[in-house]
Amino acid sequence: MDLETKLFLIFGIPVVIGIIGILVFLFVGMPIRWLAFGYDMERTVWSKLDRAETSAEVETMLPLVDDAIKSLESKNQTTGYCTMFFKSENNSLTAQYQSLKNVQSRLKRTMDFEKNSPEYQQATDDIRGILRDMEYVDCWIIRSY
Repeated sequence: MDLETKLFLIFGIPVVIGIIGILVFLFVGMPIRWLAFGYDMERTVWSKLDRAETSAEVETMLPLVDDAIKSLESKNQTTGYCTMFFKSENNSLTAQYQSLKNVQSRLKRTMDFEKNSPEYQQATDDIRGILRDMEYVDCWIIRSY
């Protein structure tokens, strides 16, 4: 066996196997992981919040936010962080849950306003802005407290 063949067997084959493994993970593993974990969160939580953001009236926003909160509670996504290291408000499930609870209480208070009043319009615009700027945090793999 010449030197080139030995080098290929030592270095080339593991590299090819590694590349194949990465491709299988990207094209098979990631879609399966998303279907198993991410799609359910997208369907039951995030799509409802997106819909609430575009709703015209508080009466249609509130049930959507309520459903999203109930879904987070049923999936036990209300406390902890989506990381083991570098914990911050950006990956805090507690902060996200508390923000949604604040939006919910604000929607309930806004229902008392006259619909044509500037207070009602300002409150609904503020709530839409909060929902629009909220980063969706959901833990698929890592979760720590």
